[in-house]
Amino acid sequence: MNTFVRSLGFIALLSFGLACGDKSPKVNSSTTAPVIGEILPTRGPTVGGTLAVIRGNNFRPGTQVSFGDNVAAFVKVVDSTTLTVVTPSNATAAKVNVVISSPEGQSTTFTDGFEYYVNDGSVPPPTLSSIFPNTGPASGGTVALVTGDKFQSEILLFVGRSPASDVVVADDKMTLSGTLPAGDVGSADVEVTNPDGQTAILSLAFAYSDTDGVPPVLSAVSPVAGTTQGGPVVGLAGSHFKAGALIFFGLSSNQTGTNRNEPSNNNVFFEAPKFINLALASGIDEHAGSFLERSRGKEAFGRKSNFGNAH
Repeated sequence: MNTFVRSLGFIALLSFGLACGDKSPKVNSSTTAPVIGEILPTRGPTVGGTLAVIRGNNFRPGTQVSFGDNVAAFVKVVDSTTLTVVTPSNATAAKVNVVISSPEGQSTTFTDGFEYYVNDGSVPPPTLSSIFPNTGPASGGTVALVTGDKFQSEILLFVGRSPASDVVVADDKMTLSGTLPAGDVGSADVEVTNPDGQTAILSLAFAYSDTDGVPPVLSAVSPVAGTTQGGPVVGLAGSHFKAGALIFFGLSSNQTGTNRNEPSNNNVFFEAPKFINLALASGIDEHAGSFLERSRGKEAFGRKSNFGNAH
């Protein structure tokens, strides 16, 4: 079984605040009224069905979301600052107000917060093929690799209709990685939404477990540097490595490395992928030679260090 090596690019953390100008959310007078910070994606087909995420504050179970005159049939309050919603259909292509109403009747209006368009089929929707690993702890935090096609930059990834974080799309638009959210024990759908509002679903493709297992530990990486063309054999030292582990390179594109041997419990050697983007902004380490290794739903971060010669 090959050990997959996939490089990650940097994705900036999105911050949000109240929009300004004509799009300022109008909040009914109450300190506990819901507040809308952002809606992603900002557009979708008139037929509806776009799985979107709304971030803000003061969201509570029982919250209702309306797009124009139409009430969304599905709303999931992930926590007080995040909810997901499936957009209802709209009769015409137009920008509509998005209204969030609390169970107590307090509401917030985001003027022109979502744009409906007529989908003429000229841009194909995304497709989903697989997710690896396909199981992880219910506490979340699994770094997973998702394959499919027609992934656009800034795509949204959901498991159990909760949004994943740190989603990165590979240059081939057929692979993405992301940190999965917490979920209920059992099987859950995997879904993606492109910025144009088109979606794809892989039914019951990920299983949440009630056990965290033993996470891998990374203690050393050697060598700690290489050329942008990739290719040197790199060794990782640590413990609790398992066959089939995913090894993610930070700061580079979607090149795939190859393993030189199956991981033992304490070490693994593999051939490094090319480094395409050397931007110093991974959040893991500022330099080439940083690694994120994950196995069986847990991850470990390794800093630069020598532990001997790789073979």
